[in-house]
Amino acid sequence: MEHTPPTHQPPARFPLWVIAVTVSLSALMTIYGAIRAFYYQSSFLSPIAYTTDERPTAERLSLLLETTPDRLLVGIHTFFDFLVSYYWGTLSNPWLEGGEILPVNYPPLAMAFMEIWAAFPYKTALAIYLPLMALALIAPVWIALRRTHWSMQLLAVGVVLLSGPAIASLDRGNTQGFIPILLFAFGVLALKGRWGWASVFLVLATSLKIFPALLLFVLIAERKWRTFFGSVGALVAIHTLGFLPYPGSAPASFEAWFTAAFGWLGRDSLAGFLEYNASFVGGLAHWAMFLGFAPVASFLAEYGSIIAILVTGFTIFFIFLRTRLSLTVRLFAAFMTSTIVLPVAYPYTANWVIAALALLFLGAAPALRETDLAGHLERLRSAPWDSTQLLWIFLALASGLLLTFAPVFIPGTMESGYRAGVASLLMPVAVVIALVGMSYAALKAKPTEINSTSGPSTASVAP
Repeated sequence: MEHTPPTHQPPARFPLWVIAVTVSLSALMTIYGAIRAFYYQSSFLSPIAYTTDERPTAERLSLLLETTPDRLLVGIHTFFDFLVSYYWGTLSNPWLEGGEILPVNYPPLAMAFMEIWAAFPYKTALAIYLPLMALALIAPVWIALRRTHWSMQLLAVGVVLLSGPAIASLDRGNTQGFIPILLFAFGVLALKGRWGWASVFLVLATSLKIFPALLLFVLIAERKWRTFFGSVGALVAIHTLGFLPYPGSAPASFEAWFTAAFGWLGRDSLAGFLEYNASFVGGLAHWAMFLGFAPVASFLAEYGSIIAILVTGFTIFFIFLRTRLSLTVRLFAAFMTSTIVLPVAYPYTANWVIAALALLFLGAAPALRETDLAGHLERLRSAPWDSTQLLWIFLALASGLLLTFAPVFIPGTMESGYRAGVASLLMPVAVVIALVGMSYAALKAKPTEINSTSGPSTASVAP
């Protein structure tokens, strides 16, 4: 019988002001970005999202879907990932037939999800799908703060919906937009000790995107062996046996999916590596370009996988510190691996921070209940300090940096044609800040006191 985790006390001083300051700075940068984008006659969203160079592919798809391009486009944008996956959902075997447009990198369960939408006319499907994704993006923070004052809920939901990762997710329209709510559900259930149900959401998330499989390290760290092997078995079955219902060769379908899912990681040029890259290594490369060290950026583009593996290993180390860090903090580290493990990652992959921030809110929620925002800020100013608050400051600062909109082109990259913005510079800074905070907390923590000094209480995760 699986045990219930020990009760934790919520942080006495949750630093919402750190997030508010970083988001405010982001708003100022957004104004600057609008002026700069207008001056250079470029798309305003293109530093964190995508421009409309995919219109020709949309025109080809319009012929295959027997409609006109204007019925596929939303404004001047294609919402390309949804459009392509919608088309894949109309095929009898997308992995063997869909390569004429783009190789199909969706596993069977994700493809089954898109087949549901393909049963509707495209405009109808899009009109339902995108609002549903928007709700899925804001749901974690709303659930975490649902018993607090409405002003707190409105602030948190507004910040999340207008954040860079959320906008980038909606811009693409792919299944990444549904990952935060699944990660949050995994975290809540893990904190409540319901590991069996938590594994269900781990499997669902990994069936939409591959990187949530890293949550298996949490199961190993918590020694939930039955849940671990059950999750692995379910994932293997979905990603192998899931091809059987489709006509054609199942092994050939698997090979086509595997090649598409893992073959896109490489880039054949420095420009290709830098474009839209908001991974940890990609951010380091952008810093190198920004500071004028182009050879360093070239080195990172060629050998970035090694650095990504090393930093990922260091982050996973914190997941195993059961006696030094609370489960909430270790879940934060597990979620964060999604922006560390890959040398190339797009801005929408940072939306894990929505789930992580919701878990931090969940810990602070008991202290926030029945309190308006002004009253909460006054309470923060008068609350006593202790050494554990530095960890929460660091995690809040990292979250705030990752949530910032900041559609500002990195000086020098815009003129060179690299579509990447300040968000790419903020990514490695946020990751380092979070890791430094965890390192400090792990060194300072007393193993006998960790269960009473950090992390949300089990009461705070009760429905």
